[in-house]
Amino acid sequence: MEIIDVTMFGTGVGLVIIGWVVGNVVGMVFQIFKNATKGF
Repeated sequence: MEIIDVTMFGTGVGLVIIGWVVGNVVGMVFQIFKNATKGF
């Protein structure tokens, strides 16, 4: 059971980190897109 708990915890942390990175990338792309649209 302890091993499963650790694995679940590791998966949760991994998902949070992946979500954070994806969120930052999407935010950056959105800012660039917004600036590019404003330029035209």
